[in-house]
Amino acid sequence: MNEKSINTQYFLYILFYIGLLLISGLIPLLGFITIFLLPIPIVLLLLQYNRSLFSLAVALLIIVSIVIFPVLSIPNSLIAIVSGIMLGFSMKKKQHPYETWSKGTLGFLLGLVGVYLFVEAVLGVSIRESYLNAMDDSIEMTEQMIQVIGMQQLSAENLNLLREQMAGFLQLLPVVLVVISMILAIITQWLCYKWMNRKLLEKYLFPPFRNFQLPKLILWIYFLTLIFSFFI
Repeated sequence: MNEKSINTQYFLYILFYIGLLLISGLIPLLGFITIFLLPIPIVLLLLQYNRSLFSLAVALLIIVSIVIFPVLSIPNSLIAIVSGIMLGFSMKKKQHPYETWSKGTLGFLLGLVGVYLFVEAVLGVSIRESYLNAMDDSIEMTEQMIQVIGMQQLSAENLNLLREQMAGFLQLLPVVLVVISMILAIITQWLCYKWMNRKLLEKYLFPPFRNFQLPKLILWIYFLTLIFSFFI
């Protein structure tokens, strides 16, 4: 794809991103949708413009993120920019769609880890402690419901077993993060393909499913995430 000079479309991509950022800030529930859409303008900017114009756009979007709803916008932008760059560079190099998927997975994973560090270091909120506190509250609520219903109360041994099983979810965090990143990446990549094929008359396609092979990079991503989990 040939690089373009600055034009109206350049600013439309930036405005589209800011609009999505505003929507995710004003209506947080729609964040489940905007998380797939936010990387698309980043990908399009990277594919269609030179490095200077792309860097200028990203710098502007970072500033906007800091100004508009920073608690929500900074994490959203962190995920969108990192994943968009990974997807965009892979597409620009004409890499295989599954290779692009693995790069996108890595981008989303790095973004999610960045959000984790942002919440822990900047906001001062311990995700682990918050989960454990919520777990204790849930168990306490369950005990109260059992008392109200009149059922036989759980023994201390059963409660401890339940608590251990729920706390064990933290050990699955690497798997959960990788799976979420894989899902986010492939849906965002598919949306990018649809947009570019329709608007830019490109021919980005996934190969037939019978030729599917799990990229080796995803396995490395999982192992690296597993190592990272030991420091959580």
